[in-house]
Amino acid sequence: MEHWQTILVVKGAAGKMTLFARKQQQEWEFCCSSTSSTSSTSTIGESVVHSFPEALGLLGSSWKYLTPEYIHPEFKQQCWTHLSKQSGLFDKINWRKACL
Repeated sequence: MEHWQTILVVKGAAGKMTLFARKQQQEWEFCCSSTSSTSSTSTIGESVVHSFPEALGLLGSSWKYLTPEYIHPEFKQQCWTHLSKQSGLFDKINWRKACL
């Protein structure tokens, strides 16, 4: 069993959300955690999903409005592909720089 790797970290005024992944028998597993700016404790979600789009869904609908702090190099293109199809008033230029 491989260790969980950090895939995506986004931050906002309320705290950070982190997406983790690990490869299990040639398949990726994803989960997420969140850290509040008012607390130093992390809350790790109980849900584990098996696709990147589902993993982004674990972050909720507003993650694209947050600031990207880290994107794992292996997932940058998938992240940008997903974001480039999205509408809304989020900072696409900032995300494009982070992803490409």
